[in-house]
Amino acid sequence: RIIKPKSKENEIRFFDAIRSVAKNKYFWITNVAGWLGFLEMSYYVILQWTFVYAYPEKEKLLGVANTIIGNGALWAMMAAPFLIRKIGKRRLLISCNITNIILLAFLFFTYHNVYLVIAIFYINNFVLVLGNIYNPGIQADMRDYQQYITGERIDGMFGVVGLIGTFLSYFTGSVVPFLQEKCGLKDNYDVLYDASIRDNLFKTMIIASVIGATLNVLPYLFYDLTEKQHRGITYVLRIRAMFDDYSAGCLDDDELVRAMNIITDIKGILGKQPVEISKDELKAARALPKKTPEEKAA
Repeated sequence: RIIKPKSKENEIRFFDAIRSVAKNKYFWITNVAGWLGFLEMSYYVILQWTFVYAYPEKEKLLGVANTIIGNGALWAMMAAPFLIRKIGKRRLLISCNITNIILLAFLFFTYHNVYLVIAIFYINNFVLVLGNIYNPGIQADMRDYQQYITGERIDGMFGVVGLIGTFLSYFTGSVVPFLQEKCGLKDNYDVLYDASIRDNLFKTMIIASVIGATLNVLPYLFYDLTEKQHRGITYVLRIRAMFDDYSAGCLDDDELVRAMNIITDIKGILGKQPVEISKDELKAARALPKKTPEEKAA
């Protein structure tokens, strides 16, 4: 839902756009998090290798396990909008990463049990799929912030500057194969039938994933764009668009009504202080009956 004046052509010089994007701190936070977290998915081979090499007699159940694990995506898709409204995208992202780290730490001690492996991967898939919802939202907020600070909508240039990650991947992509080779796995996967090699490899992959998940979440500790701040940014963009289109003589009634409603709402709260409500008052309010409209309002 891009907010931009109808009267304005989106033209900007290539290098000006790059310099502009480079000043967007949220762009660097999200990209650095991705670049640092390249180890996070190292553990994902454990599920398949557990069935194939640790319990070959149960290999036929791998498809069933993947189906069960994949079902976690359904519940994540349903829960994501509620969780984002409840705690915000940033807190949800950090919570998911911390949950993932805890799950991986638990997997370190339980990977011998195929049923616990399935359970951990199920919960982990739920957490990962939440990211499919909040990550695009974070990317959209970042682009709105860019427009707010520069006045330009230059979405395409984010991908150009983000190509730095392609260069880095030439180096980071070799880390996991290097670790696997150090654990004894190079070309012959039959070595995974050896429990000692397999155990050492699994532990190494889990530790690498914990490190990756930890590094991935650290940049987001500096991500301070809240849902309320983003809503304020969209208000500003809406009002700017109204004045630009008014100056160009192409302002329509719907645009005017939306912008004036924002101004009216803001005037209504201007100078007021937020009401502080204690946790005890909230608990007491939640305990009240909520059947009639009057009770719900109370």
